[in-house]
Amino acid sequence: MHQMTHRYSCKRKTQRWPLVYFFNILDVSTIAARGVFMREFPDHIFSGPDDRGDFLRQVGLDLAANFIRQSQEKPTLSQLQRAVIGNILDHIEKKKPQNPKKEKDSCG
Repeated sequence: MHQMTHRYSCKRKTQRWPLVYFFNILDVSTIAARGVFMREFPDHIFSGPDDRGDFLRQVGLDLAANFIRQSQEKPTLSQLQRAVIGNILDHIEKKKPQNPKKEKDSCG
């Protein structure tokens, strides 16, 4: 597990022990989330051994998209701000894979 958290870690240099603890929890929870995802969707494009970074990026985009959608509904936003938020959401939706399957290699 240490090797897995070393490559893609959210840790930052800090002197505050609660933040260190929080970053460790995030690292371990992302490993656990990917393990559950791989078990549920073994043929998904993010289920390969080298796809952990892509999986984490997609999880981050999905979490940010929900927050951005909530921000877009605020009545105090200007039209320009709504347009920018709409463009960001369109960009996120274009990057989201629609559950593509990996191509299986056939041997002989």
